[in-house]
Amino acid sequence: MTSDDLKGKVTVVDVWATWCTPCIKDIPMYNQLYDAFAGQDVGFVGIAVESPLRDIQAKIRQLGIKYPILKGDDRTLYAFGRVEGFPTTVVLTKEGKIYKRYRGTMPHKAENLKRDIEQLLAKHIP
Repeated sequence: MTSDDLKGKVTVVDVWATWCTPCIKDIPMYNQLYDAFAGQDVGFVGIAVESPLRDIQAKIRQLGIKYPILKGDDRTLYAFGRVEGFPTTVVLTKEGKIYKRYRGTMPHKAENLKRDIEQLLAKHIP
């Protein structure tokens, strides 16, 4: 997967770790949002950091993750404006610019992300 795969899409990036309990609790929410926006110009990608590849693969199977998961490194932690805690969720515009960042878990996160995605999709209707 490259940035070209997400070009022209509103993108939700979840930076997480396999050992992070709050990260694991958010996965079903991302699966639901992935399903809700299927067929639209929306991309989801998880970037697992500080986690061995075998643990990442096991979590993908165990949790039934539906969207692409990439293995990140230290550069990943700075690519989205210095990730300081997990999970960190970054919403990108269709142009690839950071629209919003959510650090940690929070009440109504799914509703906030859904609203962000819908607003960004509405801004780009010809």
